[in-house]
Amino acid sequence: MANMIQATKEQIKSCMAAAFSAAVAAGELSGELPCEIQVEIPKDRTHGDYACNFCMQAARGLHMAPRKIADAIM
Repeated sequence: MANMIQATKEQIKSCMAAAFSAAVAAGELSGELPCEIQVEIPKDRTHGDYACNFCMQAARGLHMAPRKIADAIM
């Protein structure tokens, strides 16, 4: 079971990195990944199966609001 969870976390990290790269290629974001992408299981199960606070962590490095980063990645 732990291997499945770790594999899912790695897949989410890969998808987030690909989305960031696509946003950079489209000119919506600039630069390299400003921080490591971290995926965790929320303590409160009503918040979903996995959580990634990349946009909050990247806000300082990209000098953008987290919501604008999320919109660019989406």
